[in-house]
Amino acid sequence: QPSSSTSSSSSSSWTLARTAFVLFAHTYSAALAGLEMNEFLSAESPIVTNSPAMERLVRVVKVIIFNYYAYPHDKTTSTTTMMMDYKQHHQHHQHQHQQHMLMTVAGCRGLLTQLRARYVRRPFCREEAWALESRDRSAFIYHWDKWSSGELSNSNNNMMMASNKRLTETVWRMPFLVPFEKRAQAFRNALASDKKSMEATQTRIPTVNIRRTHLVADGWEAMKVMGPGLTRKIAVRFIDTQGRAEAGIDMGGPFKEFLETLCYEVFRVDYGLFAPTTTRDSFYPNPNCVLLPDWQEQMEFVGKILGKAMMEGHLVEIRFASFFLNLLLSRPPHFDDLMELDMDLWKNLSFIKSYQGDVQDLGLTFAVSNNIFGKHQTIPLISGGDDVDVTNENRVNYVMLMADYHLTRKIAPQTAAFRRGLFSVVSSDWMKLFTHQELKVLMSGSEDESIDIDDLRKHSQIDPRGSFPSPTVLSWFWSCVKKLSEEQKRLLLKFVTACSHPPLLGFKHLNPPFTIRFVPLQEARSPDSKSSSSGKSIFSRMFGRNPATGQLPTSATCFNMLKLPLYKSQKALAEKLVMAIEAKAGFDLQ
Repeated sequence: QPSSSTSSSSSSSWTLARTAFVLFAHTYSAALAGLEMNEFLSAESPIVTNSPAMERLVRVVKVIIFNYYAYPHDKTTSTTTMMMDYKQHHQHHQHQHQQHMLMTVAGCRGLLTQLRARYVRRPFCREEAWALESRDRSAFIYHWDKWSSGELSNSNNNMMMASNKRLTETVWRMPFLVPFEKRAQAFRNALASDKKSMEATQTRIPTVNIRRTHLVADGWEAMKVMGPGLTRKIAVRFIDTQGRAEAGIDMGGPFKEFLETLCYEVFRVDYGLFAPTTTRDSFYPNPNCVLLPDWQEQMEFVGKILGKAMMEGHLVEIRFASFFLNLLLSRPPHFDDLMELDMDLWKNLSFIKSYQGDVQDLGLTFAVSNNIFGKHQTIPLISGGDDVDVTNENRVNYVMLMADYHLTRKIAPQTAAFRRGLFSVVSSDWMKLFTHQELKVLMSGSEDESIDIDDLRKHSQIDPRGSFPSPTVLSWFWSCVKKLSEEQKRLLLKFVTACSHPPLLGFKHLNPPFTIRFVPLQEARSPDSKSSSSGKSIFSRMFGRNPATGQLPTSATCFNMLKLPLYKSQKALAEKLVMAIEAKAGFDLQ
């Protein structure tokens, strides 16, 4: 503590130290913004990026921000910084101190955001550096659990309400302090609560007629009519190719089938609404979709459908590009995201950044040329950009503007329409608690997580409407599944549920549950049998009975159901199961 005789010099020292740190935070953050990931991790980086130094920096900045938001400012606590003590001893400098604190926290917050964004892309320090110290962690998580369960929100106690406010502020600023699983569970609980409250006021369940031959158009028209009612329960009734309503009551299965088929249709490249990245394993809005009629309404419609899928707990097989997910979360993409969008463009811009000669010799200007179906367009990156040459002095700015154009500006209208649809169903505030990678898991499941067969078995069920269940065949089945490779397990999951990734937080959240229906084993007749006809042969192939292979398992993905014949040996079951999932054979909707 500074004594009264030295308070003036101490005050000056603290002011100087704070000013220096704020300047450092802003400068370092700006320097990071212009670095590619390889430059950031390089030993020859122009700024300090070695692991021990970065880890110490993360810890310091994290503690400053946490102490500011997590603890009340009108009294000292065991973990408040000396700046808090300075405030208590010098009340007449309170306003000045608050201004300094705000500047310090603002600088730290910007720097921490930069560091965290880079860490998410490629870890550069230990994960523990981002966690709270043990003395704060247990209390913080305890309050989080109470807050996420609604206990703090429903309290009339002033102290509890103040704690709730501080906790909310802290989590919104530093969501990584709460483990992903806890945030995901809270998000799921919030969606379930919203769904329950909406359905409680629902007097009837609207039925949407969907023609299989016009699935996208009918779905789009139906959702436009429903408007905000999309968050409530909806029944889907399919109309077959003959114009007849298909039998059955929608208990969730037909809607799931509608969602799966819709995603397959709207993400087809020839549909034109979305485009694949260069790796072709993820999608983003097609910049040229503006040429489609009603493209904004269609993009908004897809956003609503995805939001509805998240509310219902359905995973979608389609995965979105990381830079597009960041845009949904109102976070600017990074230069290195160009590698996902267009590797050649990334290489060309990287070449310009590091070019040893005179960049002006390359004849570039601050403009970008587009060619849309033969129509040439020149779009300036800055005002009058087509007349501004790119030089060695301004090339970094040119590279950043080019990256921003291709990653953000080029699809800004499409992104805005998609966001309107998505956030009309789910809360944007909740979504911002997650990184783009975590959001991928929320939407499509984990790519890296291995499939836990024990968990799948624990939360599976037998359909009583099938043949009498055989404990022996069931035991054979799970024994065979255990022996499948990881890739084959994913194929099985996709064969039954239409999604190859396990559900978030385990199979207890798979909706409907993984279901096995036993069906009679019908011996296939030989191809040269006189009693077999071409008509019967075609019908048999449609439903998994191929004379060349014997009867295969089939699936009804709308019910997450596997239809398993009562095979007479474990060997036969194993062979037919692998044959079905690897050939994607025998899919039916009965």
